Amino acid sequence: MSLFSTLFGPAPDTSKPQATPPVNPPPGSTPPNGSNPTNLGTQVTPQTAPNGVVPEKKEESPLDKFNDIWKNAPVAPGNESVFGEIDPQKLMEAAGKVDFKQVISQDALAKIAAGGQEGVTAFADSLNKVAQTVFGQNAVATTKIVEQALAKQRESFQTQLPGLIRKHGISDSLRTENPLLSNPAVAPIVEALQTQFAAKNPLATEAEIKASVVEYMSGLGAVFAPKAQESGNVGGPKAPKQTDWSLFLNS
Repeated sequence: MSLFSTLFGPAPDTSKPQATPPVNPPPGSTPPNGSNPTNLGTQVTPQTAPNGVVPEKKEESPLDKFNDIWKNAPVAPGNESVFGEIDPQKLMEAAGKVDFKQVISQDALAKIAAGGQEGVTAFADSLNKVAQTVFGQNAVATTKIVEQALAKQRESFQTQLPGLIRKHGISDSLRTENPLLSNPAVAPIVEALQTQFAAKNPLATEAEIKASVVEYMSGLGAVFAPKAQESGNVGGPKAPKQTDWSLFLNS
């Protein structure tokens, strides 16, 4: 070993290529020595699409917040009759359990069995009693059915009454503040709007629903209103820019 090697160590082996750190580490890797990479390509940010193109911002509409106003939740079909569900087969089964021959006395049965004029008279009387019994029981059953139907109808009306009063209050307030909403061409739209807002917001107050209807109508007017024309060119195509030739006279 030479004196140079003893003092400074062995010389480096130059026969093998030395590995050099990459200038630009791949995305997601940690750069050596905590240095910042100089080129990591296009960075994806919340404002940048994956292809590196900044998407064009969509123009907001004053009606965007009402996109779901006309979407109703599916309602399961049901029987709206106040008499409830009527099954003819069950009615016949119930009628079959009634024994109407109990109204015929044993004496009448004996006379019928003996025959003759007394038997004919007893038979006619028995038919009359059976018919009277059927008529009386039918009247009682009908009265009970009607009473139950009226009670159900009254309950349904009481449930709808707050909504009807609120609807009337909103409609009256809207037409009082803005008589234009009473126009026959506009009134059906206003009524449909207030009904829809009330259905989708059952706990909303009259003032809240009225404000929503007014906001919707205002947004509708802003969307369909004609765009403002440039000054000096109202009602016609945009005029081409004219050349000011006086600029060349002083040059």
